[in-house]
Amino acid sequence: MSDVNPEKTNTQEETNNIVIYEDEEIKVVFWDGNAEKIIITFGDIGSLANETRYFADTPLKKLGLSTIGFMAKRAN
Repeated sequence: MSDVNPEKTNTQEETNNIVIYEDEEIKVVFWDGNAEKIIITFGDIGSLANETRYFADTPLKKLGLSTIGFMAKRAN
């Protein structure tokens, strides 16, 4: 059984990241991919929040995996 939903395909509108939470310290971004599972990522020590980008967003999107990305807005 595959985790990818064949009835769902990504259009330009569906590839947009959605900021689901933001405060002074972090930004949390969601991307709805083709898979039923959700991958949760956390930025590394050298990566800070940049617009709606998050750690490993490019490869995860290519794989069609739904993602929630937590990114720090400043060094802690």
